[in-house]
Amino acid sequence: MQESYSDIVLTEQEASEALRLARREKSIRLNKEAYLEKLRKPVVYPMMNADQLVEEVMNRGNNYLEEQGKGPFALDEENLKVYQLLALYFSNDPRFEAEGYSLRKGIYLFGEIGCGKTLAMHLFSMNTRQSYATIECREVADAYRDKGDAAIVRYQYPIQNSRRDLYYGQRELGYCFDDLGTESKAKNFGNEKNTMEDIFMSWYRQTPEQPMIHFTTNLSAEEIEAFYGARIRSRMREMFNLIEFPTNARDRR
Repeated sequence: MQESYSDIVLTEQEASEALRLARREKSIRLNKEAYLEKLRKPVVYPMMNADQLVEEVMNRGNNYLEEQGKGPFALDEENLKVYQLLALYFSNDPRFEAEGYSLRKGIYLFGEIGCGKTLAMHLFSMNTRQSYATIECREVADAYRDKGDAAIVRYQYPIQNSRRDLYYGQRELGYCFDDLGTESKAKNFGNEKNTMEDIFMSWYRQTPEQPMIHFTTNLSAEEIEAFYGARIRSRMREMFNLIEFPTNARDRR
């Protein structure tokens, strides 16, 4: 006669072990379900308003200058307005447009040598709206001289971000091209090219939904036209918001 499960009598030790295994299997199942549920839920990254972004940038500035053996970082009558505008822009605050600018354009940060353009864009590069990497224009031209077109293609399109945890979940990053106009026309095997002109035109043709590019320069609009031509100056009016440091801003280097 075949023995049924109901006829099986477990010892106390066997019953205890069976209960332990059942609890373990249940725990594994519940943990797996919780993990899958977490994957289904989108990660919500914190957003910062303009005031919070200014506070964050102040902290970054203090840390940066402390590493340089300088400091403390301060906002004053020479740079306060610039930082306030950048905070409005990078927090997507409509008050930026009330100031006469556009949230659908990049930043053209103008000022005399040493006034703090590069530092300002460095401090704002990680933001909850559109983060970006900073690259010197001279470095782009040097890359073309060394390796040709293949070396500058990377600057013509958004960066695919593999560290979303560092950039508020953003999948793509833009660029800030630093010190526009300090690069010269570059040659590669006899082929002369204005590398930044190529890059601007490439970004000009992209859709507004993609990350934006920005740049810093101490060139006036007239100097931009003399260096890059009337077509680039016209495109730049369409692509960028001009934000200026005061003409009497002191050298902060």
